[in-house]
Amino acid sequence: MWKFFSVLTIVMTFYGVSLTNDEPVTFEKIIGNGMALLSCYVIFGYAFKKNVLPRKTAKTFAWLFSGYLIVTNLVFIARLYEKYSTADTPLWAAVVAFVIGAGINYIEWLAVWRYGNDEIDTSAQVAWDRPRP
Repeated sequence: MWKFFSVLTIVMTFYGVSLTNDEPVTFEKIIGNGMALLSCYVIFGYAFKKNVLPRKTAKTFAWLFSGYLIVTNLVFIARLYEKYSTADTPLWAAVVAFVIGAGINYIEWLAVWRYGNDEIDTSAQVAWDRPRP
């Protein structure tokens, strides 16, 4: 399941990034695209049991990604409320959109968190994880 989700996340992320190429560059867009691409890399590492980041970096990223998802979900809720309160969006559509978005974000967060907290079994070590003589 994780391998399928990893590939699906990568495809959806690159498609989403390609859709936003015509939009003006903002700080929010730079941070969002950076977090999305790095999380794809980490989710790939988790799904395929690969060491893609040093342990300390992965743990730090897991915490940063957690905070990022909290903020983006709060912004998403605020935007849905704004659209619902002006009657542009029916309530059921707002609730369905939030449930789908939160579900996908939770699965992404779970993979990144597990990878960052060393919950994968990798037998191969890369140079930065080998003990130094």
